[in-house]
Amino acid sequence: MSIQTVSLNNIAGPSQAAAESQTTDKKDALGRDEFLKLLITQLKNQDPLNPMQSVEFTSQLAQFSSLEQLFNVGGHLESIKTSLLLQGGDQLVHYIGKSVKSAGKDIAVRDGEIEPAIYHLDDDAEVQVSVYASDGALVRTLHMGSQKKGDHQVSWDGKDEAGRSVAEGEYRFQVKGIDVSGQPVSSQTYVAGEVTGVRHESGKAFLVVGERRILPESILEVNQL
Repeated sequence: MSIQTVSLNNIAGPSQAAAESQTTDKKDALGRDEFLKLLITQLKNQDPLNPMQSVEFTSQLAQFSSLEQLFNVGGHLESIKTSLLLQGGDQLVHYIGKSVKSAGKDIAVRDGEIEPAIYHLDDDAEVQVSVYASDGALVRTLHMGSQKKGDHQVSWDGKDEAGRSVAEGEYRFQVKGIDVSGQPVSSQTYVAGEVTGVRHESGKAFLVVGERRILPESILEVNQL
């Protein structure tokens, strides 16, 4: 009696063969335990007059060994990924209770309060700040007057052009500066606030600042409150 040998290509696992057979019935795929049981059964029931050649048997053992290593490597990589993510979160905990500044154009209204938004002027300028809703509609134009080079906070009372309080949520702001000769002045916009927590989402760790989620690598300044 002849028993058909088993190839690694039929084994479900992290291999190219498994990826290529995703459209086939899952019942056709063997796990490592099933493979080992089938190999033992094959040895028990082989034809005594035509036994499995040592080279063929060694080849099948090598296939099983490779499969076992792939499963182990996959498990180790997942453990390392989880460990690194937790370590990164532990380090970010030190930001809690501190004030941070990060590049951004968001300005939010929460519980009737305006979350801090900052801009930097590269030179003295006459400044105008425009506030936009999330759909791009202009909500308010703020005439900030003549301001010196450096950092300034957006002074917005949370109202639109008609003097009505806007709905709570996320808005965006844009800064336009003009110097005494009528030339545009470069500016940069920032968001700022106190870090109140750390959140993990989609394999990334974020700092929680108000309702904002800020990537640690975007932080430009940290201050003790």
